Amino acid sequence: MNSALPIYGENVVNKIDRYIFRRLFAVTLLVMLVLIFVFIIIDFSENSDSFTDRGASLSEVWSRYYLNYIPEMIRLVSPMAVFVAVLLVAGQMTERLEWTALKASGVSFFRYMIPFLFFAGMIAMAISYLDGFVVPKANSERIQFEREYLRRTSDRLDRNRIYRQESQNTLLSINFYDSRQHIGYQIRFYTFDENGLTEKITANRMEWEEEYEHWKLIRPQIKTFNEMGFELASYETKDTTFAIFPRDLSRTSSDIYLLTYPEVIDYLDAIRRSGASGIELPQIQFFG
Repeated sequence: MNSALPIYGENVVNKIDRYIFRRLFAVTLLVMLVLIFVFIIIDFSENSDSFTDRGASLSEVWSRYYLNYIPEMIRLVSPMAVFVAVLLVAGQMTERLEWTALKASGVSFFRYMIPFLFFAGMIAMAISYLDGFVVPKANSERIQFEREYLRRTSDRLDRNRIYRQESQNTLLSINFYDSRQHIGYQIRFYTFDENGLTEKITANRMEWEEEYEHWKLIRPQIKTFNEMGFELASYETKDTTFAIFPRDLSRTSSDIYLLTYPEVIDYLDAIRRSGASGIELPQIQFFG
């Protein structure tokens, strides 16, 4: 009768699996803590003057900056920590002749690798969850803190002469967009059909109303074209139903890092739908 485990029983091998898993987890956690601690010490030494000069309290630095930076640091150092843990645990088992004992008992190399592969899979899923749902929310608060106290800003992808295809038959043109106040200046909105231009809206500016989640045009003029020419109507203000949001007009190079996976997919779809240029950068950031 052929036995896959001539010396050790299956229960013993399962105990060894748990032993390897616990060792991997402990070493990985230790390496991660050391790397995060070193990173915080170095970063604080570099930015302490900026924190002091701009009036950031120690509690703010910890709660708003470093506490929200930890998920990002975990995501970055986890692969290195796992690599070190695998080398250390496998090396210790070889040095203590534990691997030799397993081979002598009939445990194959592939069976020996199961706890390592399982641990790697668990870490990969944890990193994916962090990257998709935890890190973006933490980054939002951290980046806001950096803008206030470290004067770090992201590169604006849109600023002047912004064009967006609001739908298949409409085109929006904005001469300048103020991303802080959510105000666009010198607005042009064109509506087409198969025969050509049917409506043109011009306005001095448009303002985003957060409460109602729509744009309000200031002093718009609406030209409606027909067979006889056009009809002109003027208003002091007029609400719109533009399917364009402030984030579609104030894109920066760090937008992707502030969005969860579902939000990133919606964001990329919105960019494609609006006809905006520069979609390659967020795609590389997302898939990279």
